[in-house]
Amino acid sequence: MGDTFGEGDNDEKPVHKVCLDDYYLGKYEVTQGQWQRIMGNNPARFKNGDNYPVEQVCWNDVQKFIKQLNSQTDGKYRLPTEAEWEFACREGGKKIRFGNGKDIIDPNEANFNGSSRFKKSYSKSGAYR
Repeated sequence: MGDTFGEGDNDEKPVHKVCLDDYYLGKYEVTQGQWQRIMGNNPARFKNGDNYPVEQVCWNDVQKFIKQLNSQTDGKYRLPTEAEWEFACREGGKKIRFGNGKDIIDPNEANFNGSSRFKKSYSKSGAYR
């Protein structure tokens, strides 16, 4: 875990091994519809429909959501730890830069400012969606 490319901040160094117990991680983001059913409201700014990800929520909001979700289910939901999240984002610990399984990012695959003035060695130029 940590900055395997030598480009990160000091708090991402040194690279080190971490042992994880088994865990599950949702394949998709929590949707606006799911949030509405659990919390009774939709805080999203972009209310495009029930199948769109919920946004405009903070860590505290998510903790309330998880508490409510656990009271309605088997009670085993939580946010992943930093190590669990990094392991999942790296497709099981691979040395990859992005969650697309590649070491290069394209503005057609992710929402970032792809204008040429922000071009990096690991990015492609394109539209800022």
